[in-house]
Amino acid sequence: MVDGSSFNNLIKVIMNALLVSGGLSKEKLSRKLLYFCANGVSVFQGAKIGIIKHIKEFWASFSMGFHCIAHRANLTLQSMSNLIFIARLESFMTNLYGYFSHSPKRHMEF
Repeated sequence: MVDGSSFNNLIKVIMNALLVSGGLSKEKLSRKLLYFCANGVSVFQGAKIGIIKHIKEFWASFSMGFHCIAHRANLTLQSMSNLIFIARLESFMTNLYGYFSHSPKRHMEF
């Protein structure tokens, strides 16, 4: 196991959730865990000491790690917010939501 309190604590929490809370045995986990999605930080995705690498080595050798698509979409939209068109569209959507969300009558009109 890799040294480091954050890594050790995270792997314990994840495995405890899958084994105890999920009701899986180690054998079932090794057969059923196919994908593990996480954000792109090195603690999860690192090639040498990442949690995904640890899960593949010690728990589920056939599993695959993926960068969370929702996180990638969020990062993409944040970087696109610098474009004038996207910034205006974002402002329009925020104002539209603000107008309709606080009034049941407007909500019904929408």
